[in-house]
Amino acid sequence: MVKLKNKILAVLLTAAMVMSMSSVVAWSDEAPATDDTVQTETTDDANGDNEEADDDSDDKGSATVLTTEQGLAKMTKYAENSDFALYVNDDDTTFAVQSKKDNYVWWSSPLNVENDPIAKPAQRRNMISPFYIEYGDIKTHHSQKMSAYDASIDAKDFKISKIDNGVRIDYHIEKIATTIPMTIVLEKDNVNVSILSEEIIEPPVTDVSGECILTIGLAQFFGAGSLEDEGYMIVPDGSGAIINYNNQRILSREYSADVYGRDTSVTLFKRTAKAEQVYLPVLGSIAFGDGVNHGFMAICESGDTCASVNASVSDQNATGYNTCWFQFQVRTEDTYYMGDRQLTVFEAGEIKQPTLSVAYYPMTDKDLSYVDVAERYRQYLMEEKGLQEKKDKISSSYYLNVFGGTVKAQSVAGFPLNLETAATTYEQAQDIMKQLAELGVDDIKLSYSEFNTAGIKGLISAGVDYSGTLGGKNNFKNLQSYVESVNGQIFPSVGITYMKDSGNGYSYSLNACKQTTKAYATVNNWDIAFGIPHQVRLVTKTTLSPYYWPDLFRKLRESFSNEGIKTICIGDATTLLYSDFSRGNYTRYDSMLEILDGLKKFNEAGFSILADGANAYALPYVDYVTGVPLTSSNFDIFDYDIPFYSLVIHGVVPYTTKAINASANATDTIMLSLATATPVNYDMMYTNPNKFTDSDYETLFYSNYKGWIEPSANAYKLYKENFSDLTNQKITNYERISGDVTKTTFEDGTTVTVDTRNLTVNINGKDIDLANYGLKGDK
Repeated sequence: MVKLKNKILAVLLTAAMVMSMSSVVAWSDEAPATDDTVQTETTDDANGDNEEADDDSDDKGSATVLTTEQGLAKMTKYAENSDFALYVNDDDTTFAVQSKKDNYVWWSSPLNVENDPIAKPAQRRNMISPFYIEYGDIKTHHSQKMSAYDASIDAKDFKISKIDNGVRIDYHIEKIATTIPMTIVLEKDNVNVSILSEEIIEPPVTDVSGECILTIGLAQFFGAGSLEDEGYMIVPDGSGAIINYNNQRILSREYSADVYGRDTSVTLFKRTAKAEQVYLPVLGSIAFGDGVNHGFMAICESGDTCASVNASVSDQNATGYNTCWFQFQVRTEDTYYMGDRQLTVFEAGEIKQPTLSVAYYPMTDKDLSYVDVAERYRQYLMEEKGLQEKKDKISSSYYLNVFGGTVKAQSVAGFPLNLETAATTYEQAQDIMKQLAELGVDDIKLSYSEFNTAGIKGLISAGVDYSGTLGGKNNFKNLQSYVESVNGQIFPSVGITYMKDSGNGYSYSLNACKQTTKAYATVNNWDIAFGIPHQVRLVTKTTLSPYYWPDLFRKLRESFSNEGIKTICIGDATTLLYSDFSRGNYTRYDSMLEILDGLKKFNEAGFSILADGANAYALPYVDYVTGVPLTSSNFDIFDYDIPFYSLVIHGVVPYTTKAINASANATDTIMLSLATATPVNYDMMYTNPNKFTDSDYETLFYSNYKGWIEPSANAYKLYKENFSDLTNQKITNYERISGDVTKTTFEDGTTVTVDTRNLTVNINGKDIDLANYGLKGDK
């Protein structure tokens, strides 16, 4: 008996330990927070719902199976046009869109959730919720997730109002005394679902009490694919990736990535895993049918700057459905340490984000695929965002980025001094250009990183500021004249985001962004091996507040114009988006507006802009884009990569890949770029990169120009001789013949078949002998 009691006690103690480990609780000071932040601790519910009332012993699969007609009969038709009808259930606020062409229905929630063989009651309630929220409770120091069903619908605590072409639903959440208004509107070819964030009603939050909404997930189960369905989801990770329905990767993490990358004004204690960025706020899902495919494209039309793209497969999310959706971080949370105590800070005050709006485009076609989704998204960018075709600028150009120089520790009379050190002087850049010209390269787009003194020192660039270390004004003008004489263009690159020190009228302390904690938003130099702050290069950098960008853009326009330079690259400003929790709290949305205003004014002043990567909002305002990814982040949940970004902009905007010689395998990168007729891009420096160990250039070990002049010229020759007629054409189809073989079809009917493993290329049935271009083909 004693042994039995001991066993029971051991089991209970083990269970208690497991329960305590399932929540990570951060400590909070009793003293009230200052400014517009509140300190709180957080816990994460493993299932994202309060399951106190759950009965896991319910009979699954015993509910009546409703037909499409029976499901629609429970709803009210609120709007219709020539193509679609919008239905809303007045009892639970689920909605549906029906095609008038073939009567197919896209449900906001699966029609028969009660029969899901996997989902527990809490998940079923979440499945029939049009949104979920996470809120922070200041008094109890917890954050919790709650479905709209548990929060409002179950208690019938909501109000439906008819509006033009749709409905408005006001959800009152008694538990946190909050009201969230949502609209569902049928547009010409989509249904728009929006959370009116400006009209959310919340009780006042003090330093010691109250609740504040942190995140909102919208229509998580719209168009979800079931266990019986075959199909896939499209996520815009890097180049783009496909997640097959029911791929059994239930042990991998659900996919979640911030649109436009991470906010650098939020603390990062350890370097995250290397991953590609989400440049496009779009996702999709396609289900294969008997003779016809159905799917949808979802575009985050507003609130994209605080959105994340999410996807999960059946069983991975504790349901029998495959889902992809947008989640919005309406308030920022940050974490910092005080000694060994971890504190979490929530952004207080009213919600500062714009309306959270997602447009769902129903799509139907016999051969519907991700190519159609990319085409429709391109159409959206052109019709709604002002993207225009730049075919006259598209050619099989050779894109080259040279590095000017950086600050490097050197010994002077036995004393270590940080000195400006040239990597590629103006004369040396001209020498590289001449060597390329001798090898037949005659159309170069030259980007010059750190071309001026400010760039070399890591300061904010407020003008041309020719570098004496690189050769001075006369030598730069000689380089400029030479580039123009050989049918090229030079794009001096300026930094307007990061700064390592004060200078040029911008102070490291006075003009930098701040976190929600009111600490400076610094960015570490990371140790490559351990992912922790670098122990030798301890110098951090911070970001310039977007508050100063309007004046900075004006200075740059005037300085460049005065020097007769009408080309520019504004560094990572077209991909890096961050907040500033000072000076009236610049959200990422505010920062985006400042970037767009600056780009527009450069356009109006007659500048040609080269973007080192481009988020979707920047595409209408730039003339050339480098750094377009050819692969995804290769997460475990992904099944294979697709060139979704390329499919969107090919034949519309001149673009190139990330630097070929910066990739792990240059040949593989060339083969991937051949599949979409994407021109080549290389990084180079004249000085031996080994001389820049323990400097900002230490990762550029691959860029010595001597080893890349001839191979890159051969790659350019390959493109010019075989692909020059395809670079300005849209891609009409892209097929994966096998894991290594792809077939691309262009507007004029030309097909390009590439085998990345055996290194073979075939154009319209004709094999290209890659050996003639320095690549070994396997025939």
